[in-house]
Amino acid sequence: MKNIYLKPNAKIGVMAPSSYVEREDVEASVELLKTHGFEIFIHPQTYARHNQSAGTLTQKLDALHALYADKSIDAIWAAGGGNRALYLLDELNYDLITKNPKPLIGFSDVTALLNPIFQHTNTMGWHAQNFKHIHDFANADETLNVLTGKTSVMPLNNCE
Repeated sequence: MKNIYLKPNAKIGVMAPSSYVEREDVEASVELLKTHGFEIFIHPQTYARHNQSAGTLTQKLDALHALYADKSIDAIWAAGGGNRALYLLDELNYDLITKNPKPLIGFSDVTALLNPIFQHTNTMGWHAQNFKHIHDFANADETLNVLTGKTSVMPLNNCE
C-alpha cells in the first residue's frame, strides 16, 4: 500500500464529484494551501454546473479519471460534498485507480467514493474536510498536520 501522507510541496488536484461549489471558496482555500507549500491544480470541471450538481456525470467522471491518470498529481481533494457522487460508482475505472494510486480527500457525499475505491483498489483515502471549506475551518492546521503525517493533538475540553 502506497504511503498516503502528503509530502512537502505535493501537487493536489481538485475536482467536484458532488454538488457545485462557489469559486470564491475554492480560491480562498487555494491561497491557504499555497502558504503551506502545496501546489494546487483546479480541474476546470470544478466550477461546472448542471442543476445543483458540479457538471454532468460524464464531466465528473472525466475529471476524476484525468486526475488519477495525471502522474504529476499526488492527491485528489474533493471540492465539496452534497449529493450525486454515488452515481459515479458504476462508471469508476478501478484499474486506472489501481495503476495510479493516490489518496482521495473529502467527506459527506464523498464517502460514497472513498469506501469503494479502497475496497476495489486498496488505495487509501482521507475522510477529511472538503476543499472548499478548508480556508474557514477552525482546525485547518490540525487537518493539514494529519494529512502530512505530523503529530496532531486536539484536546477535548469540557466533554462529558
